[in-house]
Amino acid sequence: MSFLPDATTLIQFAIATVILAITPGPDMTLFVSRTLSQGRATGFASMAGALCGTLIHTTLVAVGVSALIVASPMAFFVLKIFGAGYLVFLAWQAVSKGSAFSPEKKAGPRISLFRSWAAGLGVNLLNPKIILFFMTFLPQFVSAHDPNAPGKLFFLGVMFIVLCWRRKDFRRR
Repeated sequence: MSFLPDATTLIQFAIATVILAITPGPDMTLFVSRTLSQGRATGFASMAGALCGTLIHTTLVAVGVSALIVASPMAFFVLKIFGAGYLVFLAWQAVSKGSAFSPEKKAGPRISLFRSWAAGLGVNLLNPKIILFFMTFLPQFVSAHDPNAPGKLFFLGVMFIVLCWRRKDFRRR
């Protein structure tokens, strides 16, 4: 199968992915917050949205679109502005509606699973650090001269999602 990297590459990629998956970021804060305030299903919906965003980033890297965005200063600047705006919006919501991490539990309105999924997707897609991360992380494991590079990049991106899903699994609470 031409889209499978060799075993050494798979092991190295798996180790690097597990290390990255245990490092908390804005997506993990969203998952934990939604789980604590709305329940496990809402936390899973947020996580599923972020992982769908990861699949989109993987696809963009595999077909070369992410390289075009990063290479265009204006496109990347616009992405950074939208990303910063979205993170400010999420912070404003946390301040105005209360944080799930506060000791007082307020019975707030229920957030639909779709809205939680969309929030996870938005946090992932609008984070310029993730584009840069995928632009620099995935290509390290595939030769630029490999004719099967897009398939291997996509396979590794899906492997990243599977390993992150298993690592962030909320059933161990």
